[in-house]
Amino acid sequence: MAKCDATLNDVPDEIRGFPTIKLYPAGKKNAPVEYSGDRSIESLIQFIKDKGTHGIAASVMDPVQVQEQGQAAPAATPTAEGVKEKVAKAAEKVADAVMGDAGHDEL
Repeated sequence: MAKCDATLNDVPDEIRGFPTIKLYPAGKKNAPVEYSGDRSIESLIQFIKDKGTHGIAASVMDPVQVQEQGQAAPAATPTAEGVKEKVAKAAEKVADAVMGDAGHDEL
């Protein structure tokens, strides 16, 4: 995820409002998907899962509730370990797609 001020940078895509949210799925740099849903974290997570190349899902937990219930921190759970592995693999694929054989390529 990146933040870009379209008023200060050359942006190759049409910007109709602020903030404009676009997903550039891994391996599909020339085919951005514009997000038009509400700005809740749950909606953004679902959008990335549905439209992203690797279908990575995430969840949101209130750290205060976790602590009050005496639960282990999410990073220490087996489920989180599986997600971390998926994220690491996805990051490798993104790096391969961006770097390719031509070296560094700016978005």
